[in-house]
Amino acid sequence: MTTSLSVAHYCDHYFHRIPLGLSRYTRELDAGLRALGVDVLPCGSWSNMEHAELDAFCARTGGVVLPGGRRSWILRWTLLGRPYLERRLPRDVDLVHITSPGYPTPTKKPCVVTIHDIGLWTHPGFFAKSYPWAFRAQIREILRRDDRIIAVSGYTASEWRACVSARSRVEVIPEGVADVFHVPVDDVAAAALRARHGLDRPFFLAAGSLNPRKNVVRLVQAFSSVLDQLPHDLVLVGSRGWDDAEIWGSMTDPRVRDRVRFLGFVDDADLNILYRQATAFAMVSLFEGFGLPAAEAMAGGCPVIAANATSLPEVVGDGGLLVDPLDVSAIGAAMRALAGEPALRADLAGRALERSKRFDWALAARTTLELYQDMAARG
Repeated sequence: MTTSLSVAHYCDHYFHRIPLGLSRYTRELDAGLRALGVDVLPCGSWSNMEHAELDAFCARTGGVVLPGGRRSWILRWTLLGRPYLERRLPRDVDLVHITSPGYPTPTKKPCVVTIHDIGLWTHPGFFAKSYPWAFRAQIREILRRDDRIIAVSGYTASEWRACVSARSRVEVIPEGVADVFHVPVDDVAAAALRARHGLDRPFFLAAGSLNPRKNVVRLVQAFSSVLDQLPHDLVLVGSRGWDDAEIWGSMTDPRVRDRVRFLGFVDDADLNILYRQATAFAMVSLFEGFGLPAAEAMAGGCPVIAANATSLPEVVGDGGLLVDPLDVSAIGAAMRALAGEPALRADLAGRALERSKRFDWALAARTTLELYQDMAARG
């Protein structure tokens, strides 16, 4: 499948120094589409890279950061609806794909928007330092233009239809697992990582920003309830999130502090090792639009303890144990079962590995290209 289409991908997160979350989505999709012959023009209005680093990145990727800063574009586009995005790009494009919505992005081109979740609409308390008024303005813009919608999960699609518009043309295209998380790990690399971080016990793993939406407090409470019965540590990786004081406050017991290990940010190669070394990966979030870390863990044959809410059941399926994220005892029981029943863990590990094959960036790119071609044919 090849094409001569030219598409602008608008995503501020594309220009983030560390490609996580929305940045990973856009970069992986870009790579898959370029492999199919699509002329992708990444663009945005913000970056946290230093000038020299950003210049080199844009030279390598063809990316364009609009001058003036994100705040000025949010105000200009929300209040005035001008100028159109394509007027500020270095070349003409056939389509615009807003891969990380959050504020109005005016365009006269055929437009598709990827909706990762509508949490700013349905769960605003979970999203700090956001612009809910700008997101609502963008939703009005999307509906006015009758943009095509890509939802990353069936849950997100159903939320859009129920809360925003039942008339929108919505296609579900799940995210994929990056190649790095399919790489086998040898014993030497695993031992080196364990030694570097002092991981001399078996462990459960959780990854992501430490914020209230991730439900880390209940995860720590669940681990605390079983730590006397298990030899395991609980390893947390990711960035310090907003409003994480309660998480650290849940570790006042010295025994808990000694067994909960916060490693901070780790790169993908190390995260791949951690997934493959963990007894289980825990993702008991109160809200997710997809849940990519769960899919990544499963690609390494790691069973998942997942919340039975929002999008996680459709990602994890039979590749783990689903629990009520509000039930600390249920989370603890799942930990105890996976640590104490090798046959159960082995069975779920095999199921997890098989299920992870559903999440493929090449497939996501092909399906997205089919949508682009349909849009181009309709004009």
